Amino acid sequence: MSRLSPVFSRLILLGALALAACSSKPDDRPNVLLLSLDSVRADRISATGYRPPTHPDVLTTPHIDRLAAEGVMFENAFSTTSWTLPSHMAIFTGLHDVLHGVIDKDRPLDRGLTTLPELLHENGWTTGGFFSGPYLNPVFGFGQGFDHYVNCGTVVPPELFADSKLGDWREIHRFSHETVTSPKLFGEASTWIRQAAATDQPFLAFIHWWDPHYDYKAPANYNRMFDTQYTGEWTGLRNEDVYKMVENADIDFILSLYDAELRYTDHFIGRLLDLLEELDIDDETLVIVTSDHGEEFYERTRWGHQRSLFDEVLRVPLVMRLPGSVPKGVSVAGQARIQDIYPTVAELLQLPPPRYLSGQSLVPLWNDSDHPGYAQQLHMLVPHREIELSGLRTPTEKIIWDHSAKTGSYWNLERDPLEAKPLPFTEEELEAGKHPAIAALRDYMQSIPAERERLPISGDEARIELDESMKLELEEAGYFGKD
Repeated sequence: MSRLSPVFSRLILLGALALAACSSKPDDRPNVLLLSLDSVRADRISATGYRPPTHPDVLTTPHIDRLAAEGVMFENAFSTTSWTLPSHMAIFTGLHDVLHGVIDKDRPLDRGLTTLPELLHENGWTTGGFFSGPYLNPVFGFGQGFDHYVNCGTVVPPELFADSKLGDWREIHRFSHETVTSPKLFGEASTWIRQAAATDQPFLAFIHWWDPHYDYKAPANYNRMFDTQYTGEWTGLRNEDVYKMVENADIDFILSLYDAELRYTDHFIGRLLDLLEELDIDDETLVIVTSDHGEEFYERTRWGHQRSLFDEVLRVPLVMRLPGSVPKGVSVAGQARIQDIYPTVAELLQLPPPRYLSGQSLVPLWNDSDHPGYAQQLHMLVPHREIELSGLRTPTEKIIWDHSAKTGSYWNLERDPLEAKPLPFTEEELEAGKHPAIAALRDYMQSIPAERERLPISGDEARIELDESMKLELEEAGYFGKD
């Protein structure tokens, strides 16, 4: 056998090393950092122009603002509903609520549907999820596709329930909501991200931030940033305050505490962004910040969510940054939806999404400033409050059908952006499709059975039997109250 010359042997060695380097390199596939901030209204983040009335020089979300300046901000992004469980499942499945089917606490996700974490996991991403609210529990199907899925929330000590009667959950509620979860979330997630970044795989990190959800108990130095010099009796503990008479000063106080929670949560987002820079992966990580729903602060005589489909509980922040793939400093006016996050991620990562998704990629919206966006399908089922609503929201109109009352409401959002003057319609007018918007709602509602038929679901009407600890956790989070 002839011997290779030293020069030729060296060339072969260099070529082999180059191939090895390519095979072990994390390659060009981006990481994904998906952040969901519970109960955050788009009109309270400073990137949308909001400034606290008494402290206009203080920003509520400077780090989210930084992401918006370095990427794309969707000015008109909307949830599918006004509570945590179905809206997060819309993000995970790319389907609006009636299609994914997880519309009440006893309904898990059908295993035939492929979640966003599953899609990435099947294509070589390592996946980690970190949640801090009870409705992100894996019992509902949120753990599908995650290598690592961790509860960073608070488990209420069972002894607090020992003498509690049904419906008497104020002390339980207080215990849970006074707990600050962001430090644990950041600690668990940042440790995992460091480990994932050291491997030869891209990663998906999903983090659900619970602190912006009531009760509002940010550290005192954050509350001082937005201090309104309040001298009233309200505390920021919703389960106590909602039973008191409300004045404008009380609402201003609660809003200042809410702003403080946003600023506190934003602080940890900034630390995550710093971590990406420290690891030198900020330019190869798709960062997405959004929310599951907004919050009502007495625009309709109440404080909270999970009761209506008005814009204050539907409009959410949505920001994306990925240098080289997402344009810098662009504000998009077209209507975006939370279920559009899934197909948008798939397109940016060059992965084929499931063909059955109802969400659509948002890339066309930032490529065409005149793109109107997509109509949002709305739904809410809350049996313990005897609420079931279906609706549609376009950039110019909203229409809602109340299944319990058998009545509908229509708003022209250009003439009535605050949704103050609904135009009612009857069941007969719905069936007849009297107005184009009414006809569109009727057609949407009638199309649901056929749309579900095309999904790869088993059809099994399985129900979740919550164990006592899960029931207690959901009760203390305020989801079984009658207020």
